Amino acid sequence: MKVRYFDYLRVISIVAVVLLHSFSHYSDAFGQILFSDWANVSIANAFLRFCVPVFFMVSGALNLDSEKSFDLKKRLWKIVIPLIGWSFIYLLYRQVVGFEISNYTFWSPIKGQVFFHLWFVYILAGLYLFTPFIRKMVENKSLARYFLILWIIWSVILPTLNIFFDAIPYLNLDLYAGFLGWYILGYYLHQYYDRPINSVLLFLGYIFTSAIIAGGTYVLTVSTLTNDHNFYSNLNFFVVLQAICIFLIFKNGEPSFKYSKLIQGMSDVSFSIYFAHALALQVLFDRKVVFNDDILLNALTYGLVVFAGLTVVLLIIRLIKIKQNFISYAQLAVVVIISGYFMYLGNFKFFVPNLKFNFDKLTVFSSNLQKTDEIYLSFSNSPSEYQLTSFNLNLQNQRGIVRIAVPTHLLESYAPVSSCNLYVPDNQTPKNNLKHNKFSKTPQLSNYNVSADDVFSQLICEDAQTVELRFNNLDKIYLFYY
Repeated sequence: MKVRYFDYLRVISIVAVVLLHSFSHYSDAFGQILFSDWANVSIANAFLRFCVPVFFMVSGALNLDSEKSFDLKKRLWKIVIPLIGWSFIYLLYRQVVGFEISNYTFWSPIKGQVFFHLWFVYILAGLYLFTPFIRKMVENKSLARYFLILWIIWSVILPTLNIFFDAIPYLNLDLYAGFLGWYILGYYLHQYYDRPINSVLLFLGYIFTSAIIAGGTYVLTVSTLTNDHNFYSNLNFFVVLQAICIFLIFKNGEPSFKYSKLIQGMSDVSFSIYFAHALALQVLFDRKVVFNDDILLNALTYGLVVFAGLTVVLLIIRLIKIKQNFISYAQLAVVVIISGYFMYLGNFKFFVPNLKFNFDKLTVFSSNLQKTDEIYLSFSNSPSEYQLTSFNLNLQNQRGIVRIAVPTHLLESYAPVSSCNLYVPDNQTPKNNLKHNKFSKTPQLSNYNVSADDVFSQLICEDAQTVELRFNNLDKIYLFYY
């Protein structure tokens, strides 16, 4: 018999995921928005932390049941192909809007996530690989309970206590047992846990844990004046309790849940919504679309609009009854076409080239990664603004001192190291472990159109006839020559 409360859990969790990522855009902006706005979205954020853990719990409850078949190949196919396809789509979007992506290669989707929300899929794929072994373990109720006790103590309780008491020693079991604990917990609560708990008490528990998460985040952030997400962690003790309360509330409701085509449909497309929602939200953020002047209401509207829009589109596709195999092969074709295009533009090296789209003229410009620009310097008492047109730049220095002001994230390498010194703001770290010195005051370039968010490093070279620079994006730099 089909378990209906799993479908309801999937629906409530995917709604929470979309809203969470909408609110997080502002709750991560402590110090950049009004404090009252930050507090409001942070509270809303705290009430939604259960969403991803519940997804893991539902997956565990379904996949670890030894009485049901588990086709590993089929499971992996359903998530790996969309993962690779969507990874390239997100890379392409980053390039269109001018994000820094030259550190990404053709193999990046295999090596790790290319957009913030895709981490979940990598973890899920790993859990699928170990599922045949875990199924054997959880057949024994005592063994499953023993694992969960260890997980709760060492991966949840002690790390949570360590937020305040950093001296507490503990074995960091969350390195290998963190999300596995969620997977097994879902199965245990579904299969073995049969003690009745009143749903009202569970709901009050949900409210209480959400309040603790919000209050803890508020106290830690205000006390340190930096975004502190320790209470948002998926392995925070109160997030665990919050997710358990939500799971058991819906489990209690199983007898009253009736079959609903809408809920079933939304459950079936929830994974597709997960892949797509971050792109839809990012477009709204980048376009600075405003639905409401109040940040909390604006973020709420963002989330609801994205969820509703994606749900309608995906349900229509589902009603057309396009076969899943056709969708999978179409996604694979997209991967091959996009990756082949990237390889071609990158001179058959597995790099993603720099693309600029002109939508008015419907043309595409690409920057050859091997091209090197050269500048012959002349004396100047003020900074000279220079727009990079290639990733490689050689500065021809006949005499004098060259100073280059460059956003810290932009510089990939410089030479000669013996004649140049790189100075980096003390709150920044250069890429590729470049040799550098720290300084505490950001360079002043007030005569130029420099954003307050830009943090510049300074490369100073003396007695170097040629300064060779490598960048990871086509941005502006500032040149001085003394």
